[in-house]
Amino acid sequence: MKKLLLLCCMAATLSYGQTPLYLNFISHSEVSDTFDYEMSSADYWLVTDIARKIADTVIDRQARWDVMVDANYVRGTLMQDAGYTNTDDFLEYANNSPYLDVDPHNHFDTTDGMFSANYNPYNYPDVVHLLDSCGITLTENIVGGFNWLTPDDDWTPFQTLVDGNMFPGFSWQADILWGAGSTGHSNDVDDFGIWKPTGPTPITFFQHSLTNHLTYIGGGCKDNIHFIIRASDGVLDNTADEIISNILYLSDYINGLSSSANDYYTANVLLNFRDMPVIPAYVDSVTKIIDGLQAYVDAGKIVWATLAEKYEGWNAAHSSASDYFIYYCDDTPLWLPALGDSPFQVRLYPNPATGNSVRLELEGALSEKPEWLSVSDMLGNVIRIVDLSNADDQLDLNIGGLSSGIYSVSIISTSGRKLSKQLLISR
Repeated sequence: MKKLLLLCCMAATLSYGQTPLYLNFISHSEVSDTFDYEMSSADYWLVTDIARKIADTVIDRQARWDVMVDANYVRGTLMQDAGYTNTDDFLEYANNSPYLDVDPHNHFDTTDGMFSANYNPYNYPDVVHLLDSCGITLTENIVGGFNWLTPDDDWTPFQTLVDGNMFPGFSWQADILWGAGSTGHSNDVDDFGIWKPTGPTPITFFQHSLTNHLTYIGGGCKDNIHFIIRASDGVLDNTADEIISNILYLSDYINGLSSSANDYYTANVLLNFRDMPVIPAYVDSVTKIIDGLQAYVDAGKIVWATLAEKYEGWNAAHSSASDYFIYYCDDTPLWLPALGDSPFQVRLYPNPATGNSVRLELEGALSEKPEWLSVSDMLGNVIRIVDLSNADDQLDLNIGGLSSGIYSVSIISTSGRKLSKQLLISR
């Protein structure tokens, strides 16, 4: 049914001649969440009641939501909501809707022993097994969050069957990768598109494979279109209005680009379980976002689609193993909200870069101006610093001598706030 819903939507977009932005909400529960879903009934229901209300508004407005849960929340459902026998626990309620999918999320970690804060002996197959105990049949087999560069949370074993750690007799193989993160989220993959990564290096991840099994689906400028609570002061950076504005801007921008048969712009709004009780009027904010996008949905410029629907829709239209699509978020001159009321616009190109320089374009700034630029490697080592206080709106950034890889280009304003863009150098 979900596949038919998406194909109908795709037909509608073709009739309008649009290049659609395929959009969905995605949520995570984490082992590191401060809420004890397993042992505290109060914690479990505090979050679950809000999540069910969000599900109701998604269903009512026919939006899309991938509910990604780690073992801690699934075990909480089994303990606090009789998930073994209750056919109306939140996870089953969500997964039974044509507008929501329940998927596994995982941070397997036994390195520091069972008394460490992040100890988690459940791997992805274990979480799938627990979901099955809740009565969940997965729409597609999805790795809902992984480290794309380091051995931690490595994704490459899922090319084949992987055995559970807590349930070693249960094996599971993924088909879809989503949420390519990095240690400390300093170098997350933040791009649009769909492709099959070749390997776990800064270059090979962005090389489309003709033979590998796993398909990656991009999140599309995700930092600009989800709620962010600043760790430094607890202030909410992105409001519902800013999220709406940025999504509409993205949609308008991609419709102004030259189009091709492989265009497939994929994006998502992240809803963290741990934020639901913390951000005021969370359900109202999600409702506001959906309603604020409705005109573009009606026009076919935005298409609501779960990850499974994106995957199925792409495969239905692309039979060739050589077909893929990658568009870097950093190539999108998005008005970034991280500088409050006085954002400046930043564009960095070409990206990926193959030569010895890239062009940096700066615009705007009222009360805050760019002052410094730094280039850092994946380990956080600063390797270039440029004074921007007297810089023109355009400058050529020297990247000569830098080897192939992923770098972070950060612009620091006069007030000390920092905007970072990812630069891929491919020589």
